[in-house]
Amino acid sequence: MSQFSALESSILYSWPLSGCWDSSNTAVIVIYMQRDFLDPLGYFSSLGEDVSHLQRTIEPAKKLLKAVRKHDFLVLHTRESHRPELVDVTANKGLKAASQDAAIGKQGQLGRLLVRGEEGCDFYDGFVLSQEK
Repeated sequence: MSQFSALESSILYSWPLSGCWDSSNTAVIVIYMQRDFLDPLGYFSSLGEDVSHLQRTIEPAKKLLKAVRKHDFLVLHTRESHRPELVDVTANKGLKAASQDAAIGKQGQLGRLLVRGEEGCDFYDGFVLSQEK
């Protein structure tokens, strides 16, 4: 039995419950589609993670973006990044990353890990259009 059996038997309801949504009142938020998370040379890989399951999200996400851009939805992109001097890394976050031998700011194959301006911190190819920066 699937751990999602309750979801499989759920009954969908009409959505939205009131009003409507369209490109005038809805934004699409794209979270963390950056090289440090998706690229085999990025931050997640430096933690020993296999990123192949994350890479499977790339093409579906690009298809979604292509569709919503045709209808002029506002597209917002987020990324995890830190200032080059690392003053914005909390003590807890810094200790956790360092304990896994992947300290934020450590030199990686795509530059310093999770640091603004480094190749790994940039968005994965094909996600951000110039007008969305």
